[in-house]
Amino acid sequence: MKASPVKEKAGPAKPKRGEPEKKAASPPTATTASRPDFTISAIIWYEEPSERKAVIDGKSVREGDIIDGCRVEQIYPSRVIFVKNGKPFEVNMNR
Repeated sequence: MKASPVKEKAGPAKPKRGEPEKKAASPPTATTASRPDFTISAIIWYEEPSERKAVIDGKSVREGDIIDGCRVEQIYPSRVIFVKNGKPFEVNMNR
């Protein structure tokens, strides 16, 4: 009587001794556009938010303005807070 061969269940192949284990490729991650590299050359700051201005990349902007797809959220005496895709980031003025 012949013994029937044992069938193995399909699954990940085990590496042979001495071979590095292969890792499953990770799924591609969604890339978000990096934030712009703004240059702030001047800030005019007042207590009243509607009076605040900043010169960013040569353009005069106020709080609420959009520049390169980013909203100018708040202007401070030495930095500006932006929001892009719902995420805030800040840029300090280079002095």
